[in-house]
Amino acid sequence: MELINHNSCFSSVLACVFLTICYVGSLYVWRSKESRDHPSTIKKRCFSVFVMMLLAPIFTQYFLSDPSDIYEKMGLRETALFKALLLPLLLTATLFLGPLTMQFFSGGWWIYLEPMFWISCWQDLVWVRNHIMAPLSEEWVFRACMMPILLQCLSPMTAVFVGPILFGIAHFHHMLEQIKGGCEVKTALIISSEYAHILTNKGSKMSCFQFTYTTIFGAYSSYLFVISSPR
Repeated sequence: MELINHNSCFSSVLACVFLTICYVGSLYVWRSKESRDHPSTIKKRCFSVFVMMLLAPIFTQYFLSDPSDIYEKMGLRETALFKALLLPLLLTATLFLGPLTMQFFSGGWWIYLEPMFWISCWQDLVWVRNHIMAPLSEEWVFRACMMPILLQCLSPMTAVFVGPILFGIAHFHHMLEQIKGGCEVKTALIISSEYAHILTNKGSKMSCFQFTYTTIFGAYSSYLFVISSPR
């Protein structure tokens, strides 16, 4: 029987768990009493995840049994580039076809042609975090850097669902924000931090729901990563 080493399935999964902990932990290396939406907090956390984006490929290279083609395995390639760009876009647009259609008929699409709209967005640090840094860093770390480690020892479909579980668990760190804000542990568990400020008016959202949603969407993103990879 082959001994467990750094290329084994156990070590690969453990490496992904460690990478998840490092990503979430990087958000809390700064000692601050400000909320997560405070400009100083956003700037510090964006810097933290940027550093993680630089370190994650090094981490991936170490745990790959054959790191010679690491960039191709991470999706940075010229082969099938058009397919990798077009197919996920079409599938995702189809997934959100309902809201996109409603927005089109309501005239909402025209706002995206207004330069001032984009200028105001880029001046809003919350928007930059939610629409640029968070998606970019999460897809880079949890998909581009983590999936190659899992795919070297798991079947594609197994890896598609294992990685996103860690992606979903990572979002439970929002509980810390609630506890830090004075909530009890039980209350923090059921409140999704993104809706905490409207709790008294519109009810609570459950972190368990957020975990389920992010896990399913993570599986979808991982599936797109796998099918877009050259064989």
